Amino acid sequence: MLLCLLSCVLPAAAGTGGSLLVIGSAAGVAYMGLEGVGFVWYLRKVTPWALAGYAAANTCYVVLHGVPVPAVGL
Repeated sequence: MLLCLLSCVLPAAAGTGGSLLVIGSAAGVAYMGLEGVGFVWYLRKVTPWALAGYAAANTCYVVLHGVPVPAVGL
């Protein structure tokens, strides 16, 4: 269970974290430079959609696999 949690949820969280804040990834910084998008614009327009996708992915994981409960002693 813990191995699946680390191999499924952790990469999704790391990948989405860079999309929540534009400065969280090199691609976001490049996007700001190429398109002339400001930090506040990205925060207001894109971050809510990225957060909704992150919440949907976590909800799907819980529906399919149940709530992860760590074993005693970890």
